[in-house]
Amino acid sequence: MLSKVKTAVKGNLIGAGAVLIAIVLTLWYHQILDVYLLWAAILVGGGVLGIIVGQKVKMIQMPQLVGLLNGFGGAASMITGILTLLNGRDTDTFSLITAGLAIIVGARPSQAAWLRLVNSIRSLLKNRSS
Repeated sequence: MLSKVKTAVKGNLIGAGAVLIAIVLTLWYHQILDVYLLWAAILVGGGVLGIIVGQKVKMIQMPQLVGLLNGFGGAASMITGILTLLNGRDTDTFSLITAGLAIIVGARPSQAAWLRLVNSIRSLLKNRSS
């Protein structure tokens, strides 16, 4: 993204967002930032982002947005299950079973959602070029 002038701004914003997330998670890990404050910030930030995206996305782009959100939801479920299994210590049988189910259930819809999103974008680009 940084190799072209048109996409460099987006690339820089993505990089800045990643650094912000890393800083916040580091502050939380070292217990400098309270978990309740972190949840409040996530809810407010997600709400503001949702309002902005909701106003900018046109109805014709809605299938792509739904595919993107479904893909992120499935990926989050899968990552949560993987991290639970990697933790390993003091994990009871119920947690291990639900983590395994989260991986299985999260991976399949996430994969399907990402494939739908890619196919929607591909057809959109094909229609624009013709």
